[in-house]
Amino acid sequence: MSRLSVARNLAKNASAAAGLRGLLRSGAYGMDGDLSAVLDALERLAPALSALDLQADGLRVMELGPGRTPELLGAFVLAGAASGRGLDTRLQIRDRALRGEHYEPLAAALASGRGDAFLGALGAEPDSVRRRMEALRSGPWPVEFGRSPGGAIPAADASVDLLVSKSVLEHVSAGAVEALVAETYRVLRPGGAAVHMIDLRDHLRIDGDDRVTGDWLEALRFSPRAYRLQFSHRSTYVNRLREPDWRGVFERAGFGVAAWEPTRFELAPGFDPSRLQAPWRDLPAETLAVGILRVALRRP
Repeated sequence: MSRLSVARNLAKNASAAAGLRGLLRSGAYGMDGDLSAVLDALERLAPALSALDLQADGLRVMELGPGRTPELLGAFVLAGAASGRGLDTRLQIRDRALRGEHYEPLAAALASGRGDAFLGALGAEPDSVRRRMEALRSGPWPVEFGRSPGGAIPAADASVDLLVSKSVLEHVSAGAVEALVAETYRVLRPGGAAVHMIDLRDHLRIDGDDRVTGDWLEALRFSPRAYRLQFSHRSTYVNRLREPDWRGVFERAGFGVAAWEPTRFELAPGFDPSRLQAPWRDLPAETLAVGILRVALRRP
C-alpha cells in the first residue's frame, strides 16, 4: 500500500461517522437485499446448519447484523421458524420488511428449488415454503428488528434457539469479541445453536464478485496504532483475528464445535510473511491462507 493510499485511509477514517463504532458494523459490503446474494449466503450456510441436525418448525431465530437485508432472517421464517429477530448497531430495515408481501420473491425462489440445500438442512421443502408463505401473506410477518448499540444483546437468558450471522463477527472490534460471543452463549437456550460465516480477508481486497485481488492479507502489515488510525471507524475495519483465535474465543465461551469449515485462498504472488506484524509473522502458511470460516456451534 502506497503512502498516498495510507494518507487517504487516514482521512477517510477521521471523517467517518462516530456511529459506525460499536458492537456490530454494517456498510457497503453487505448483501443490500440482493436476492441472488441472499440465496448464495443460504447455500453457504447450509453445511453448517446440516451439522446441527435442526428442524426449523417452531425455532426462535436471532440474526446479528442484518444491515439492510431482512431476507436472510425471512428465509428461516419461510422454512418454518416461529419468529425472527434481527439486531444491529443501526436500524436500517424498512417497515415493508414487516409485511408478508415483501418476502414473496424470496418465497418464490425457495419454492422453485433455489435453496434446496438450505431447506434440507432445516427439515423443510419447497412445498412447505409455499404453504408458509400462503399462511403469512395477509398477516403480520413474525419478525422484528432492533438496535444493539452496546456490548450487551437485549434479550433474555435462554430465549433463542438458533443464532446466525453472515460476515458480521469480523467487524466487531477486537476488544469486544469475547464479550459478544459470551452474550450469544447467554441468550441461547441449553442445546441451542449458532451458525456464523466469518470473513477474515482484508475487505479492501474483495471485489464485487467476492473474489480477492492482490495481497488480501495486507491488513496484517500495520501496527495496531496505524491500523486503528486508518480503519477503526470504517465499514472496511476487520478485527484481524485468525482461525485459531476464533476457535479459542468460541471454546472459552463454552461452545461445543459441531462443524468447522475453513476456506483457503491462494496467497498473493511474492507474499512475504516477514512483512507481517509480530502476531502473524510466524503463523504457518496453511493458517494464513484461511480467508473464510463457516462454523456451527452448540451450547451444551
